[in-house]
Amino acid sequence: MPSQARKGRCRACTAGSVAYTPYAGEDTGSERMSDTSRDTVRSFLIGSLLGDSSASAIAYQWHWGNIDRGYVEWKAGFVRKHLGLPARVHAVNDPSCRDGVMYCFSAASRKGRLRIYRNWFHDSNNRKCITSKIRHLDHPLGLVVLILDQGSCRGGLTVDHKTGNQYYRKPTIRIHLNAYSEPELILFQAAMLENFSLDTSLQRKSKGYHDVYFNTRHTQELWSMLQPWIPEIGIASRKFHPLISQTTNAHLVQRPRGVDIA
Repeated sequence: MPSQARKGRCRACTAGSVAYTPYAGEDTGSERMSDTSRDTVRSFLIGSLLGDSSASAIAYQWHWGNIDRGYVEWKAGFVRKHLGLPARVHAVNDPSCRDGVMYCFSAASRKGRLRIYRNWFHDSNNRKCITSKIRHLDHPLGLVVLILDQGSCRGGLTVDHKTGNQYYRKPTIRIHLNAYSEPELILFQAAMLENFSLDTSLQRKSKGYHDVYFNTRHTQELWSMLQPWIPEIGIASRKFHPLISQTTNAHLVQRPRGVDIA
């Protein structure tokens, strides 16, 4: 899904769409820090903003949307719990989406991190951009969100449709950041190397776009960082299936003590 594909959906949400409340009760307090570390929350927001989320300069309203209901519910729960902002999920009719429905929610704050991070990654023309502030994307949870929004994982058990033979391809991860220029992606690569010791390459696609590509070795290193932070939702199981299927007893993977991404 293009990085800026869902901009402005919140007006549709408030104009007659049917809302549901996936969690009991809503926190309607002002923005506050939860017990989860500042790095974790900051990286979640940066990964969201570089991915499918959008943010306006008016009232610093952020919008999250996706066709996967469980994914949007998880994000909304995170925003409510760790930012202390109300985040009510709506179902919106959208013929361009699978099953004709998109799920979305908004959160707004004139003060604090929503305002700061929005300004970090928008230029004077209100275009999303990658700046030197990408160095603050320094926690694996931000990469989990970004890959779920904009990434793909290829490989695993593959069938040769000509011969019918099965063969195994080592998984690789790509992040499709089509909204950003090559110099901006080079900044992103530098942050991956500095913060996670992950070397990446840019692979040119049609129309001048580039994918950020993790080779097989760095995909495995990335996967070891991501696993404890991946939410137990359907879209994650599908997105990371080639990596999950390679892992023996994947269901026994334990989260480190103190981890809270609910």
